[in-house]
Amino acid sequence: MGEFPERCTAYGAKIHTTVGNRQVAVTKLGERAEDYARLFAAAPELLAALKVAHNGLRWYRDRHPLSVDASDDEADEMILAAIAKAEGRS
Repeated sequence: MGEFPERCTAYGAKIHTTVGNRQVAVTKLGERAEDYARLFAAAPELLAALKVAHNGLRWYRDRHPLSVDASDDEADEMILAAIAKAEGRS
């Protein structure tokens, strides 16, 4: 998996992202620049949370097989797709 930024800040309509001492991205995002900056900065924690959620769902499905329904399958597919996308596998 690629590097995540140590710092991600928004300046007007641009996001400046740095890893170490080098700037790695400047993107024009309009009014949502700060929202995207926060989301990008939280990406490592969000990915870790998705992996924990997937493990929890697997545990639930193993422990309570009679309670599993289509919504569990849908959640599992969504979680796995998001993890794959974040890891560059989709």
